[in-house]
Amino acid sequence: MARFVFATHAASAHVSPLIPVARELVSRGHEITWYTGKSHQAKIEQVATYAPPTHGQFTDFERLEQENPEIIDMNRVERSAWFLSEIWAKSTEGQYHDLKAICRPGDVLLADSGFWAANLLHEKDGVVWATVCQSPMSIPDPNLPPFGTGWQPGTTDWHRRRDRRGHEENMVKVFGPASTRINAVRKTLNLPETRGQKPTPYLFMQATIPSFEYPRTSLPGQVRFIGPLFPDLPKNFTPPDWWHELDTDSPKVLVTQGTSATNQDDLINPAVEALKNEVDVIVTGQHEKARAARFLPYAELMPKLSAIVTNGGYGTVQQAIAHGLPLVVSGQTEDKPEVCARVHWTGAGIDLKARRPSSRRIRDAVRKVLSDDSYRTKSEELAKEMAGYDAKTEAATLLEELEARQP
Repeated sequence: MARFVFATHAASAHVSPLIPVARELVSRGHEITWYTGKSHQAKIEQVATYAPPTHGQFTDFERLEQENPEIIDMNRVERSAWFLSEIWAKSTEGQYHDLKAICRPGDVLLADSGFWAANLLHEKDGVVWATVCQSPMSIPDPNLPPFGTGWQPGTTDWHRRRDRRGHEENMVKVFGPASTRINAVRKTLNLPETRGQKPTPYLFMQATIPSFEYPRTSLPGQVRFIGPLFPDLPKNFTPPDWWHELDTDSPKVLVTQGTSATNQDDLINPAVEALKNEVDVIVTGQHEKARAARFLPYAELMPKLSAIVTNGGYGTVQQAIAHGLPLVVSGQTEDKPEVCARVHWTGAGIDLKARRPSSRRIRDAVRKVLSDDSYRTKSEELAKEMAGYDAKTEAATLLEELEARQP
């Protein structure tokens, strides 16, 4: 029996998809201790031992804008810099001390991408550390655009100059405040200053398929594509009253902003206005002009749909593609520009490249993905590739192999 320590951000989109991985490891006789925010304790205790934060702090991503309203009107660069500094970097020192107390000799730590305390544990204490990335791959590549811009890759001299300038600006404007905080922590631990975060040298599991990521000239050898990670099906889902109305041949479109972007004027309201006379509209959340529910199990809903309009949440997009659905995406916060850019790059959908697109643009885009079969065809091709992966089994096997390689 081995012991694995999970460390994840306090977000349902990061916790729920890892529950099947934890269950798979437990079924193989291993022990799981899971460190994250207290709002996810009950869910975790169904499969693992929950380790609460003592010194560390967690921000509940579902309440990010409610508790920090000052970020709502920030532009992409300002919000990214704030997020990295005030959410991730600010919490790193406390999370490091918590994880140092939790991890025992021989444990393998599995940490979310961006869980920077894992890097410190590896450098300072020799902890063997794997990463699971449930967002577009953020490992820098000099031949790709800087992360967060949503730029498409290119090979011309102009693209290379653009990307080089963008990487330099990212280090100053986006990562600068966070780096200052991290280096202050590193100094207290007698570690040298660093510029940017280094990926784990052991195992980096990217939770998607290769075809959803840009080709790279220098992909690190420890990177493994494991396919998309999806949450368990709910055991006690009670369908809303209108659920049976979806069993028709009429086109149906889901509109969703996920859980952290709460202002419905960004996407939901203009999308409902655009589509209410065109298709059957389903909304995650509350809306008086559409079929709506706070929670809808995507694995059961998506086979009934014709397309999806979303602000680019990674899990939502992965599930849509797994069901061969075309997408209209429009997101400009956190990692969403990168998710949306990859939807466009793969050909599985249209990226509106706006945080608050107009109803007209949404309507035109939905009409196009419903009438032009190329979007669905491309999504179905990606779905076939996804079907060749069993992410929870692959992740558990890779973690076992990493544990067995320890000195």
